[in-house]
Amino acid sequence: MSIRSFLLLFLLYFNPLFAYEFSTLLNKDTNHIISGTPSFFHQETTSDEAYKAFFQNKFQALPREARSIGFSDTTYWIGFVLINTDEEQLYLNFKNPALERLECFAYQNNQLVASSKSGANEGLNSKFKLQREKIPTLYLIKINSKNPLIFALQIGTDGEIKSSELPNIILFSLFIGCFASLFLYNLVLYFYTKQRAYLLYSYYVLSLLILISACRGYFTLFFQFSLPLQDAITLISLQVASVVFLLLTLDFLDIKKLSPTLYRYSIIFAVVSALFYTSLLFGAIGSKITILFMLLELLFCIYLGIFALHSGNRLAKIYLLAFIVFFIGVAITLMTIGGLLLYNDFTYSFVLLTSAWKMILFSLAIGYKTKQLQNEKSQLSLQSEAENKMMFLQSRYASMGETVGNIAHQWKQPLNAIGSIQNSIKASIIFQGEISKEKLLDSVETSFKLLQHLGETIDTFYSFLSQKKSTDTSFTIAEEFESIRKITEYSFANNNIQLLLNLESNPTIQGNPNEFTHIIPQENNTRKINF
Repeated sequence: MSIRSFLLLFLLYFNPLFAYEFSTLLNKDTNHIISGTPSFFHQETTSDEAYKAFFQNKFQALPREARSIGFSDTTYWIGFVLINTDEEQLYLNFKNPALERLECFAYQNNQLVASSKSGANEGLNSKFKLQREKIPTLYLIKINSKNPLIFALQIGTDGEIKSSELPNIILFSLFIGCFASLFLYNLVLYFYTKQRAYLLYSYYVLSLLILISACRGYFTLFFQFSLPLQDAITLISLQVASVVFLLLTLDFLDIKKLSPTLYRYSIIFAVVSALFYTSLLFGAIGSKITILFMLLELLFCIYLGIFALHSGNRLAKIYLLAFIVFFIGVAITLMTIGGLLLYNDFTYSFVLLTSAWKMILFSLAIGYKTKQLQNEKSQLSLQSEAENKMMFLQSRYASMGETVGNIAHQWKQPLNAIGSIQNSIKASIIFQGEISKEKLLDSVETSFKLLQHLGETIDTFYSFLSQKKSTDTSFTIAEEFESIRKITEYSFANNNIQLLLNLESNPTIQGNPNEFTHIIPQENNTRKINF
């Protein structure tokens, strides 16, 4: 048997075993009796008219198990008769905290003896006090709510009611802690890595947390909001969660690279869906339209995941695994809202568990993708660095060869002159038998100057190649251009390039002569390459 078949059988056959009853007695030893079957009546009317309708049998019997009636703009009345002789004060509490307006009217002996208000719009006061009388008391509860009408009542003391809600409070606290941790964690990762996926994911986690809290009526436990403000918070959080998650999906699955056309259509779909979500403000019909577009968007996201998987994106498997489980949780919630499934702990809390599953799996997947991107960037950086190093070595070898050629050119003429002087001395001794002292000294002096010039040439080239920083000194432009001419004369001549200097004056400059010497050869080398 497949997992889907097992889940379907569980929902259809085992779900009723764990369903809430319409009326749950938290303490079996409580002395109270509900006479007759609890019933309901849907019509906008006064409490007195509802009282008459109850005894005229216009109310319809409620099922034993708690089941949603769905969305409705109509006023609903619930009526039942109860005798309460318990010594402790008992309360009547609705397990659905999202019901907005509740009013309770207690009748004894055809007279209204008490009335009170409750619901999500009344803040912390979510219970009705029961009358302690030995005579039967008819309780008529008026319900107005745009949220799903799920009727599940509890009868017990204040402490018993709070204890019964403790598991849900603990579960939701864990849910908040999980989402808050994921929000902060991904926000920190965004500032550290500058990856847009982390920022989108942080926004999505926060908006989804606000949306689920608003839909389940948890904000009223801490804040006293007006209904219009609650509706605005729900709508804005739904729109933000919808748009941001679709953008996150497109970024995570690289849809823009795989299909730019599909990417554009996805953006249009996100905007259209966000606009249609405003129908949430327009009663029951608007809520049904909103749910329809939610399902369409969820199915569209699954389609994007399948498309990316077939296009070779390996991360699409993780996306589909996370999202399909979440989709099942949403589907179970919607079936519960529509009355197809009974209202119990499983159907009430399953969407929280699947949301946490999706959030954690998505966070791990985004981290894995970011690591992949960083590894790719590191490889590209190493490859680029190797290529730059190779280009630098090739350029350096070429420069060294060019420098050796320049040195050879600079040394060629002085060495020839020294050779000529030596030959002149040798010829004088051979042919004349002697050489005058003046001529010998003049030849030695000339040879010494030529040798000194060779040494200066080596120093000039060494200073040019070493690129050492030196202190600022005074130098003239003409002198440095003469050094530049000597350095580049041979290589430029081979490329038919002449270096001419035309100065109207020869100013003295305070600075680094070696750095100045590098400017002209670099500029002329660039022109030589372009030429």
